[in-house]
Amino acid sequence: MARDDQSKGEATGCGPAGSSPQRQVRRRQQEILDAAAEIFREKGYEATSTQDIADAVGLLKGSLYYYIDSKEDLLAAIIDDAYTGALQALEQAKATPGNALQKIRSIIESYVDYFIANQVKMAVLFRDFRSLSDERQQIIAGERDQYLDEVRSLLRQGQAEGLVAPDLDPKLASIGITGMVNSLSQWYHPSGPSTPAEISEAFARLVVAGVSAGNEGSWGRADGVVPPGALRSGSPRSTPARAAASAGSKAGVRAASDGTSSTDRTGKPAGRRATGRSGGAGTAASAKARSRSGR
Repeated sequence: MARDDQSKGEATGCGPAGSSPQRQVRRRQQEILDAAAEIFREKGYEATSTQDIADAVGLLKGSLYYYIDSKEDLLAAIIDDAYTGALQALEQAKATPGNALQKIRSIIESYVDYFIANQVKMAVLFRDFRSLSDERQQIIAGERDQYLDEVRSLLRQGQAEGLVAPDLDPKLASIGITGMVNSLSQWYHPSGPSTPAEISEAFARLVVAGVSAGNEGSWGRADGVVPPGALRSGSPRSTPARAAASAGSKAGVRAASDGTSSTDRTGKPAGRRATGRSGGAGTAASAKARSRSGR
């Protein structure tokens, strides 16, 4: 009750010396937003009452409405804040020097870092977005589309530079890239086995390798250094898929070894892999085939 009485004083301009009433109101509004975000993540928007939020910040339910108009206003503000921050991180990443692949790498890293640092708001965004009114959903969707458009633009720039695979669909790729990072809301936990830096690095390398035309050699590294074990463009099987498998080793991605066909840079079959432990079975089969053909 004491906190509630103080909040009324703040609202009428009777706050501490040297502090304007407007600043105190903004501070209290931010406290309410932060508390609402935590409760929405824990209970879900629909299951949360304004009384829950008022209790969390030490206000009477009636006093809460001095700072907000409705519970949906809180949800809209949380989601808008999440997207606004993500767009700001994207703009900063785009401003980094380098080619399109280097900028794409920077965007992935910055988005992962932002996502993890703002996990509560991002979780609310993806779980409770549909609880907004249709009109508000359209506004938020516009911010989402702006992010996707920026990623598509960089992919097209990379194709023009000859660094991104020319047959890549920028629209589908942008959805896949952002969807991969957005999946953090489903599985990431601070106590997990991977650190934010490890996740950021693995995602960035996997994306750059996956969209690469296979002939740039730098893998989107701003310093131009080719990571150890990376496939060079001179390799006869340096396809984006195999490069992605090599680059994603930290994330648990492993190259396929099921004996399926591979292709060389011209698109021609490169033969089947040996399935034996030392390749003996494949070698023996090849020798037998040559013998039958008289070679």
